Amino acid sequence: MTPQIIKALLNEVYKYYPIGMPLLFDNYDGTEKIKEIINIKIREIDSHSHTTWSQLNERVKSEFPHYTVLDHSYSQFPSYLLEILLDEKIINEIRVTKSIILNISLLSSYYTIYFQDYININKPKEKFKSHSIIHSIAYFNCCIDVVSLENALRLKKLVESYFTKYIFIDHRPLFDYKILGGVKYGDFPGDCKEYSLFEFLFDNVSLPNVILE
Repeated sequence: MTPQIIKALLNEVYKYYPIGMPLLFDNYDGTEKIKEIINIKIREIDSHSHTTWSQLNERVKSEFPHYTVLDHSYSQFPSYLLEILLDEKIINEIRVTKSIILNISLLSSYYTIYFQDYININKPKEKFKSHSIIHSIAYFNCCIDVVSLENALRLKKLVESYFTKYIFIDHRPLFDYKILGGVKYGDFPGDCKEYSLFEFLFDNVSLPNVILE
């Protein structure tokens, strides 16, 4: 990721978040803008409006008929999130899901695509923690599975044809680049700590356990 892109992303973070003054979060103009963007997104989803996102969503479903496509964009965050479930197995109470994730920020003109492995272990309490999760992700350029890589590249081309003004960005620097003195949307101002560019601009969920190249 070039310094120019980092600067552009930081500008967006400072536009929407009171970095260095987290206690002002609830009264910050950027916070109101975030809420407005989320409200518009949710209203469009609820009303089944014909938007660029809805068109892309339907196109992805038609282009990937043999996979389950999940739209997670109803989340209370200013971004679009789509998952293509590539594989799911349950072995001895361990469920492993492999997916391609598309995340389009509504606070910037960037999107990212990566692979996600989600391992859900549900064992008796006397042997293991009753419920534990191992969550790892990897950028598709390091994927050794040819079919999965081809699917990710197909998805990237579809995004380019609909979100024409958006620029693809590698997930790794989004997770690695941390900012101190702010609070991501959805957390309390008192929770001020280091957050990644990804958490500020793309999704406010907890970061994965392992982030691969």
